[in-house]
Amino acid sequence: MERSYYTFLKGAYFDSALHSLSRWPVEAAPSLRRLAFVQDLSPTHGVVKKETPAFGLHEIEAELELIAQTQPSASRRYGRKKVEGKLDFAQPIVFFQFGCITTLALSPVGSVLEHLVLRLPRRNLLTALTDHILRPGRHPFASIRHLDLSTTHIIDDARFPTLLRMHPTLEHLVIDRCTGLIGPEAVEETTAVATLKWLGKCCAGIGLARAEEALRAWRRIVKERPADAPNLPRSAAPFVRNGARTRTRSPAPNTSDDSSSPAIDKLVSPVKELFVIPPPSVLSSLGCGLHDLPPSLRASWSLAFFSGYADAIDRTTTRIEEYLERWALWRETGKLADETRRMVTFASAVPRDSPWVDWGYVDPDPTFAKFLDERAMVVVEPSVAVELLGQIKAKAEAFSFCTVPDCSNAPGVPHLSLSRIGKETVEERAQREKKVWEQEKREEAEWRRPEWEHEKGCAHLASRRAWVVE
Repeated sequence: MERSYYTFLKGAYFDSALHSLSRWPVEAAPSLRRLAFVQDLSPTHGVVKKETPAFGLHEIEAELELIAQTQPSASRRYGRKKVEGKLDFAQPIVFFQFGCITTLALSPVGSVLEHLVLRLPRRNLLTALTDHILRPGRHPFASIRHLDLSTTHIIDDARFPTLLRMHPTLEHLVIDRCTGLIGPEAVEETTAVATLKWLGKCCAGIGLARAEEALRAWRRIVKERPADAPNLPRSAAPFVRNGARTRTRSPAPNTSDDSSSPAIDKLVSPVKELFVIPPPSVLSSLGCGLHDLPPSLRASWSLAFFSGYADAIDRTTTRIEEYLERWALWRETGKLADETRRMVTFASAVPRDSPWVDWGYVDPDPTFAKFLDERAMVVVEPSVAVELLGQIKAKAEAFSFCTVPDCSNAPGVPHLSLSRIGKETVEERAQREKKVWEQEKREEAEWRRPEWEHEKGCAHLASRRAWVVE
């Protein structure tokens, strides 16, 4: 759905469209996998020529500017007066409130969407995309593979890495022409380098962030357990998914001689120590065409981004290597015999045919078994951690970062319903509309860059394939 500048759309919002989709069952639209809401940039693009004051009014204007500095903005009937004295065009609004996006994200239809485009100029959508009260293991837009937030407002705060962490299936992200990250006047400044490094760390640190979140959740559970909690009887029925009893892992061999003891239930200590192996990040490309850059500046931007990316990869691999060293030390010193330590990872990161995972295993600690089930995690052997370590390093080398924009920063074309001399006929308006759309098509052909100018495998080319753009 594309929102343009028709005056008859004044006051028309599309919140109800998303609320209606959120109430649909998946069977109502079994083939719906792509959804797009696109709004043109405002015709004035936020810039209005400043008028020259009449003779003798310079002092008054200077005083008014001082007053305006203490008042960041003041509402006007047709726009908003900014500090710098510019009057913005009164933009049409696609959504009156962004809560409809949050509602869609957790709906049945939202759970099967794979491609989502939300191009709403200068609007901050990160809150709507991350402000969810989620049950453990539940994700908004659970099947999303491609997300396009071009022209929106993104700032370098915790919302952006949270967005990446909450969408573990996301493969391609596009943030072309977004405001808030690097302004056009700062493309060569040190602040731009710092922002690009931060973006690289966010993209490469998704797996580690998910692992740390799970580890914090488990530590909270352990902290809430009574300090003098008794050991659990091994014969007690563990937490079982869907009510089906599944086999438990056989206990470690007992070296003590208890053959003379009567047959009694063996006690199992609750899980205390936990290693969560970070999974490889699914995100494989970032389209970051914030501005039209010369080739030399594109190279420096990529260098800064991958510098931050490499730092996050090093942190992740170091964490896994430390886990492996500590696990080997525990094995050598016999500390694994009490079965209070576990090594786990997310089930989606492990192939179903892996010989190092017992997919039917249910942990004898019911609290820990429930923790794993809610977060779709599995107990693994150190060999799995070694395999994931290699995958993380391999995927880091294949990541695609593209700074060639694939959307325009040109102002939208107003579509007016009235001519200068009065009301238009249907034929006149149809003819003028035809010319406007033809003009926009010609402009698109001018700004859309050929494939060879984009990075191989970048998010822009993935978007073109998804939306069948020639």
